[in-house]
Amino acid sequence: MSARPPSGSRIAWHRLPVLVAVLAIALLVLALSQALLRADMASQGARRLVTHWASRASSLPSAGEIAQAEAALLRAVDITPANAELHELLGDLRMVAARVADAAQDDIARDAAQAAAVAHYEAALARRPSDPQTWAGLAAALQATGDLAATHAAWARSLALGPNEGHVQPMLLDVALRGWADATPGMQSWATALFAASAAPQQAAINKLAALHGLRFESDEPQGTSTGEMSRTTP
Repeated sequence: MSARPPSGSRIAWHRLPVLVAVLAIALLVLALSQALLRADMASQGARRLVTHWASRASSLPSAGEIAQAEAALLRAVDITPANAELHELLGDLRMVAARVADAAQDDIARDAAQAAAVAHYEAALARRPSDPQTWAGLAAALQATGDLAATHAAWARSLALGPNEGHVQPMLLDVALRGWADATPGMQSWATALFAASAAPQQAAINKLAALHGLRFESDEPQGTSTGEMSRTTP
């Protein structure tokens, strides 16, 4: 009669497929982590530059600087194609490129950059559809291309996803003010309510942004209240 294997041995063999699966998952997580690290290292400098350029309208990088930043971001996308943030940054960079082209009065390059920005933001949203900041970026890019219906839809989506997001509100406000004459009643009422609910320093900041578009919210400062009524500062 052959000896029966110890019961512990049978349990170990029974668990082997589970152990293999756990090991495979661990190796996959490690590989993904390494890919994310490589992508971050490849794009770290470009991320900082794009964020700087996008947040400062007066900052106009050279075509060479834009090309270098784009190449770094694209290398990172090759490593982690599902990374929504990289696609959003590419959208931001294309909007910067559109600004540079507009300053150079290159309408063809400007229009191409704006269309590319839309494509990048849409790619980011395909990977991260609930991000209000990306929707706001898409709204700005669509507005630049003249697609008002899509602009209003993207704007509304951004507001619905992040109504109290402090970093999103200035983006939504800029889109509303930039296209005030064509803005929906909902966009105008939101901007007006935001101004009316803000303290004096914030109202001054909002009116500084509005002035870039020839607009101004009227306020009754002596009484510390605001009418929120919009007026034009230029003919």
